[in-house]
Amino acid sequence: MTSTQRLAGSQRRIWQIVNEVLGLVNGWNFRKYVFAASFYYLISENFTSYIESINFVKLNQEIKTTVTEISKFRSDINANVTEVEGA
Repeated sequence: MTSTQRLAGSQRRIWQIVNEVLGLVNGWNFRKYVFAASFYYLISENFTSYIESINFVKLNQEIKTTVTEISKFRSDINANVTEVEGA
């Protein structure tokens, strides 16, 4: 069996399934399901691409740097408060 024949057989089977489903569900409801599934697929693919594009190593390093700077700033403030209270 050639790939063209397999493709044609697959297409026939898909259309048989569609016809069976459409027999149970009216066309508008079927379209709603198809559109919803297509929209979900589009959103999930875009979200996956977005998540994969985030560089978590760089983000983690930036967070550590920010926490270090805040700790340093807090130490400076405590030193200044101690100095003012002592004066």
